[in-house]
Amino acid sequence: MDVGVGGALKRLLTVDDTVLNDDFSLSSDDEDPGADTYGDEPEAEEINFTTAENKMDTAKKPVSMRSFLRRAGREYEEAVQKAHAGQQDRIELDLDDMKRRLSRFFHLPQNKDIVVRDFSVGVEGRAPWRGMVVYVDGLVDKNVINWAILEPLMVWSHLADDPKRTLTYVVEHLVPGHQTQLIEKWSEVVFNVLAGSTVVFLDRCDAALVIESKGWEHRSVATPKMENVVRGSQDAFTENFRTNTGLVRMRLRSEHLVTEIHAVGNLAKTDVAIMYMHGVTNPKLVKEVRRRIAAIDVDYVLDAGMLEQFIEDRPSMMIPQVLVTERPDRVAAMLAEGYVAIFVGHSPVAIIVPVVLWSLMHTSEDTNLRIIPGTFIRTIRWVALLTALLLPGLYIAVTNYHSEMLPTDLMLAIAGSREQVPFPVVVEVLLMEFAIELIREAGIRIPSVIGPTIGIVGIGVN
Repeated sequence: MDVGVGGALKRLLTVDDTVLNDDFSLSSDDEDPGADTYGDEPEAEEINFTTAENKMDTAKKPVSMRSFLRRAGREYEEAVQKAHAGQQDRIELDLDDMKRRLSRFFHLPQNKDIVVRDFSVGVEGRAPWRGMVVYVDGLVDKNVINWAILEPLMVWSHLADDPKRTLTYVVEHLVPGHQTQLIEKWSEVVFNVLAGSTVVFLDRCDAALVIESKGWEHRSVATPKMENVVRGSQDAFTENFRTNTGLVRMRLRSEHLVTEIHAVGNLAKTDVAIMYMHGVTNPKLVKEVRRRIAAIDVDYVLDAGMLEQFIEDRPSMMIPQVLVTERPDRVAAMLAEGYVAIFVGHSPVAIIVPVVLWSLMHTSEDTNLRIIPGTFIRTIRWVALLTALLLPGLYIAVTNYHSEMLPTDLMLAIAGSREQVPFPVVVEVLLMEFAIELIREAGIRIPSVIGPTIGIVGIGVN
């Protein structure tokens, strides 16, 4: 048995470097013509996306970690440049060229989420004016596309005497959308399509028309889950980006409230909004927030927690350097004091910067309390914080080194309770802290029906 365990550990901790001398290569594409395809992929355009990471450079000996990371960084930059190749080009005049480029950017027809709809704009009896709309199924409101985009272009255009074949005429006379924008680069086309807008292409036009049509499903505004209060508003942020900014503007009705939107991410863009009060917030603070967000070089930002680690000075610190809240009223109150709020994509929380320890000890309910009860509650909060931080160390110091400071009856009670414990006081305290953390984690992860019961039973056992 010992030999088996020892042999297993030896195999686990030993690296067989003989495999480094073996060359590894993929089979030639000539042997299998369909090996590099994903189905019914069109062969309209030959594009070489070969990047450095796809080239087989078999090393005969291991390289240092620094050299490996340096080479991986270069290969990553080359891959990003290849992936974004052609996005800064202008939009073609010919509609067929537009279709071929759309097929390359969005991997059509394999990608079934991207919908391309062809139609014709023109007067009865005359040469039709070809066009097409592009959108992502699931991110748009199809009623807006049908009745506010396609119907005006396909039906109402027949009522015009002599429609001019320009996008300016379409915007001013045919499309009733309240948010429209003319774009000229393919990077803007990709960004707006993936953001939930509808892009309209018309033949012989070197630009495209972006029409607001966002309409994905989202959770409605609900009560706060983490920051419950007795007196105060009972609504919280949701996973809808514009709903969150609107909840703040509903409370802070000022023309000086500014919302800047930036895009973060190389592989997939994530909207990041910076909200501040112009004339109240320090301009240097706003500039620093912009600089830190612009300096983020990452493929994808999933949630506010990831962005928080990128903009902090020292993410390894135990004390938070930013304030995370789910309450719109708290964000509005802190914006009025000169702070900066950051909203990340579809995250149901907002980030407030900068903060100090005193700000972390305040709650949104403190502003609704009078001075005497408010001061009393804040004092209790500080006493609880100091007790949680200092009581374990104080208990160890008194019981081990200064037992004469305790009354005799209390000391005898502590000694009697520890008589059957085979661990020192330090180990006992650490095990207690670990057990409490396990109970807290279990109460969060298990179903809510039995979570409080397990928490109560666990605390009673401890």
